[in-house]
Amino acid sequence: MKLLRFTTWIILFMALTTPALLADEIFDGVESMVTEAVLLKRSYLKELTKSEIKILIETVHARHGKRFKNPQMNSFFRSREWYTAGNYSKNKLNMIDKANINTLKSVMRKAINSRDNEVKFSDILYSPSIPQERKIINAEESTLTTINSTPTTETTYSSKPFTATVSKGNTNRISIEKNSYIPGEKIIIHTNDISYLDHATWIGIIASGIEHGSVSINDRNDLSYKYFRNAKNGRIVMYAPFVPDNYDLRINDKTKNPGEVGYLSFKVKGLVGKGPKLMLEKTTFRRNEEIALRFIADNSFDKSAWVGIVESKYDHGSESLNDSHDRGYKNLKLADNGVFYFRAPSSPGRYDFRLNDNDNNGKEVTYISFKVVR
Repeated sequence: MKLLRFTTWIILFMALTTPALLADEIFDGVESMVTEAVLLKRSYLKELTKSEIKILIETVHARHGKRFKNPQMNSFFRSREWYTAGNYSKNKLNMIDKANINTLKSVMRKAINSRDNEVKFSDILYSPSIPQERKIINAEESTLTTINSTPTTETTYSSKPFTATVSKGNTNRISIEKNSYIPGEKIIIHTNDISYLDHATWIGIIASGIEHGSVSINDRNDLSYKYFRNAKNGRIVMYAPFVPDNYDLRINDKTKNPGEVGYLSFKVKGLVGKGPKLMLEKTTFRRNEEIALRFIADNSFDKSAWVGIVESKYDHGSESLNDSHDRGYKNLKLADNGVFYFRAPSSPGRYDFRLNDNDNNGKEVTYISFKVVR
């Protein structure tokens, strides 16, 4: 697997730097990344045509066994060694799969490539155009938007920053504390008098470029979701995606007011700086207190790179030693930077967060120490 991944990076590097290799080699390299669930970057896709990007979107689903009724699409994937038709389910898609789909769709909408007229798969379409079920109305003097759940009735919309009205009046709202987050950061969603919503109403994180209005479209494209019935003390907690981009928190009602009934937009921006680096806002924590660890990784890290809590008394340098003594860990999964949330150990003492470049007898590349008190 590691050899295949190394070969993929070589193909991409050559294709992106050598004019003679700006076609099939790039597609094959990106296809390999998709099938290995490697996080895509926009720079890898700039030379691809819209038709090729559409196939790559389906490749995400195909790697989980999706069957294709379209003869050309079916023939294409059956020709790939990695493909095995099986019992496909959207639930099999992981966070990297969903992030790659959103990145591919975002690039496809903006793609202008001279090869589009040369390479066409006229029968291979990702999805038909679905008309919006709700009119989108911009809240005055605000970048946030609400959707009228009853288009024939005049509705008052809030222009308060980071607030969306999801029904008539000024009380039924959701709000977030800011509109810019770093990858993986907590998003606290405040709710106010939403008891009128159906018990199945949910809120999902979806790339802003996905068309609005339809619950089914939002359901196919959400990166994560929460039901409003699970709100605690008027709050819902979600986490920012690890791919920097523009996103929406979209509210979806299936029964009382079917459709998307409101949304809030936010941005995810990566941390600035050179890695590898670990950062804490403080270095002393109480037992079981939540710790927000910010990290900046290195491009050379393997997909299995991880960061974990290890008692400071153990020697540094060996990933395998850290692996045998960690009190909790998170996999980076090729994320460049962001924030992970941990719980401080229950035993007072001195500990480190140790960053390791892979999970196969790798090495510890950096650390940051902290103390746990009663």
